Amino acid sequence: EGVPGVAGIFGPRAYLACALLGRRPAGFRPRGPGVVVFLGGDQAHAVLLARRLGYPALAYLEGAVRRRFQEYWVPDEAGRARAAARGVPPGAVHVVGDLMVDAVHGAGEPDDEAAPAAAGAGPGRELVLLLPGSRPYEVRHALPFFLNAARRLAARREGVRVCVPVSPFLREEDLRAVERPPGRMDGVTARVEPLEPVGGLRRWRLLTPDGFAAVAVQGGRYGLMRHARLALTLPGSKTAELAAAGTPMLVVVPLQVLEEVPLPGAGQLLGHLPGVGRRLKAWAVARYARRFPWAALPNLRAGRALVPELRGRVSAAEVADAAARLLDDPAALEAMRVGLRAVMGPPGAAERVAERIRHLLAE
Repeated sequence: EGVPGVAGIFGPRAYLACALLGRRPAGFRPRGPGVVVFLGGDQAHAVLLARRLGYPALAYLEGAVRRRFQEYWVPDEAGRARAAARGVPPGAVHVVGDLMVDAVHGAGEPDDEAAPAAAGAGPGRELVLLLPGSRPYEVRHALPFFLNAARRLAARREGVRVCVPVSPFLREEDLRAVERPPGRMDGVTARVEPLEPVGGLRRWRLLTPDGFAAVAVQGGRYGLMRHARLALTLPGSKTAELAAAGTPMLVVVPLQVLEEVPLPGAGQLLGHLPGVGRRLKAWAVARYARRFPWAALPNLRAGRALVPELRGRVSAAEVADAAARLLDDPAALEAMRVGLRAVMGPPGAAERVAERIRHLLAE
């Protein structure tokens, strides 16, 4: 709620009632022509909803076509080729560019400029970001692990300032998961202390028992990315955002808790099966990981290791060592910045998508 341009948000129950039973959500009274646009998740939902509403189904994707849409928008020619390989007619595919680039370099967030100050960035300080995910279960496992790596890194490099950009979808109680024992991940506990807001941004201090402190900031994540010297991150769309900002990154794929790793589509539901669900999910994640040589989106886009990845039963010490080597090599960091911006391409995707929607509605 409160997202500019969004008139209404409906939860899973309202969606299912509409898609399966035809019951319109309260307050949802569409007038005139419309479209259903797929932007991520399971493609079947967009197709099902479009059929129920009688609207064209349109998809923005990398080219991994699993359902039939009227039009496909892809970020580059490689996406066009992937769509063609799945039998999509050439006239149905439009290369529009990457929406992540527009998100990072477009209008921006109003609090982008205040974010570096909220994180404590400044002259003589190296800002290192920790991106443990935007889902509560990701934060529960990954944040203690990343904090352990960060405290080891800070002990070796004077002037490192560590910041955790907090997703707007997370609550303070989700962040406080770091106060509980970290489980099977190589993590540390930390006390969560609210700090005075800076520039309207909520902040917390994450203080480990040995005195290491990181700052968590909610809002202004693109401003933080643009000022950061390095980011330690899980895979996901955040790697594309970092790439669009030109932020060097170390992508970590810890597989200590296979059953907690998210899977696309129906694979995610395996973990909810009674009895054997968690073991089936762990097996599926291990099998899925072996299929792809890279996990980071910029590496997948480039077809090579543009940014380093650490996979498997990774320790916090290994992450700290790899991060320190990167920070000790300014030339490698600059080459990474240039390569990341190049592979993501220029802005303009949002306007091209909007133009296609206007064209279809006019028809």
